[in-house]
Amino acid sequence: MKLKECVVIMDNEKEEIILEKIERYYKNYGTKRTKLNFEDDILKLNSPNLSYWFAKNIEGSNIKAHEQIVLESKNPKWCYKFARDVKGSDIDSLEHASHEASEHDYDFESLKTPKYLQEEKDIEDIKHLVKTSKK
Repeated sequence: MKLKECVVIMDNEKEEIILEKIERYYKNYGTKRTKLNFEDDILKLNSPNLSYWFAKNIEGSNIKAHEQIVLESKNPKWCYKFARDVKGSDIDSLEHASHEASEHDYDFESLKTPKYLQEEKDIEDIKHLVKTSKK
């Protein structure tokens, strides 16, 4: 089955097949060729899962276009994952879209802290635990 054939009708099974084939293509041919050959097709599918994967893995992908698909889905899981994993994502908008959909347990606030500050806080917490645990 060719990738282009999978794109016609979308369901979970076909989405997984597309993802597998694109991942394989990406590993074999790299970022530029994957972006050139498939980004427009992925965007047309309007799939938060595929847009998340593409934006996360393909350097130079159209982050805002993929983010828009995730935002419109209002799926808390994909909004959170996109905010957490895709550099340059609009965390506030993704959090808002996620809250509109439902209550959830995703911690968007921790994503707003720059990683180096979070790391410093983690180090302090661990050192404090170690220090207070010594006998």
